Amino acid sequence: MGRALSDKTFVQSALDAPDRGAQPSVRRSESRGDRSDRLLRERTRQVEQLTDRLRQVERLSAMGSMAAGLGHDMSNIALAIRLQLDAVCAGDLPEDVRCELESMASWIDHLAQLGSGLRLLAADPTRQRPAPEGTALPKWWTRAEPLLRRSIPAEVALEADLDDVRPVAVSPAGLSQAVLNLVVNAGQALDGARGRIVVSAVEDGSDVVLSVRDDGPGMDAPTLARATDPFFTTKRRGSSTGLGLSLVRGVVEHAGGRMRIDSTPGAGTCIDLTFPIATPSEKDVPRLAYVSISDPRMRAYARALLIAFGFAPTDGLPSEADGALWVTVDGEEELAACERLGGRTAPVVIGPASPKWAELGATIVSEADGLGGLRDAISRESTVRPDPRST
Repeated sequence: MGRALSDKTFVQSALDAPDRGAQPSVRRSESRGDRSDRLLRERTRQVEQLTDRLRQVERLSAMGSMAAGLGHDMSNIALAIRLQLDAVCAGDLPEDVRCELESMASWIDHLAQLGSGLRLLAADPTRQRPAPEGTALPKWWTRAEPLLRRSIPAEVALEADLDDVRPVAVSPAGLSQAVLNLVVNAGQALDGARGRIVVSAVEDGSDVVLSVRDDGPGMDAPTLARATDPFFTTKRRGSSTGLGLSLVRGVVEHAGGRMRIDSTPGAGTCIDLTFPIATPSEKDVPRLAYVSISDPRMRAYARALLIAFGFAPTDGLPSEADGALWVTVDGEEELAACERLGGRTAPVVIGPASPKWAELGATIVSEADGLGGLRDAISRESTVRPDPRST
């Protein structure tokens, strides 16, 4: 009897089991469906975000290409106009006309600086190798400052203290893009208020610490923690890509440096970019060359040729013991300098020249030789004459 009841209970339990288990199974099925829907929505949102970011990157790439072309054309046009102005100013002109032309020349120089700045911003910093001698910050600032000033509101003052530091091992293009992002961020943080942005540099052992400091509102802890995340921004949609600080960090780390952000609400922000000091070997430093030419167009052409052949040209007569290449024209002062140096330079004389130059071992480039003759002479002298630093 007990056995029969037990079997009956077992059978009834088996028959009842589907009914009792139906509801939990439905609940589990609904739970999995809800989870799948949620994951699908999340993935869809992520794809939309990635697509939006890709559009931003493509737009930035197109803008970079346009900036590079614009900067190149601006520089070429500015150079041609500048040379023409120099040629006109070399003539006998009334003083008021000369003043007007010199004023125009300063505007053209400013246009050329803007074109140079655009090319710096358009270059890919990860593909720009720094020169062996590094980037000299004062010289870089002269080139980049005009564009930096125009990237911030007029009521914001931009100051710099970059003297007395050695060159840094980062390309000018990378440095310009990093500092531009920091300056633009600082200007936007001030949000129309009067303020000040200071770019300064100090040496710290084998490094140079370049700081960009502003007296804006600063950042709170949550914002500071995510400041360098790609695409993170606190600005309204469409006004920022959120790539600025992540780009800055990439430039600095690519150069072997590091970035540090110090910010307090109400006390402004200071961002330190630490770069290694450039330590070129002696053979990496460009050879010195002198240019003693009064005609501005010919002087500019000679300097460009010297740079192309690995020289660092400077205007003026050579000093006593440089042993440097010297591109000059015939003149009493120049000839006297060559006689005084007694063969310790490599003179290349352009145009009609006294026979004494040939007696002193100079290379003469006649008018018939033209600009091609000057190029050939510099090329020949750069290979025939040893680098004086190696002797």
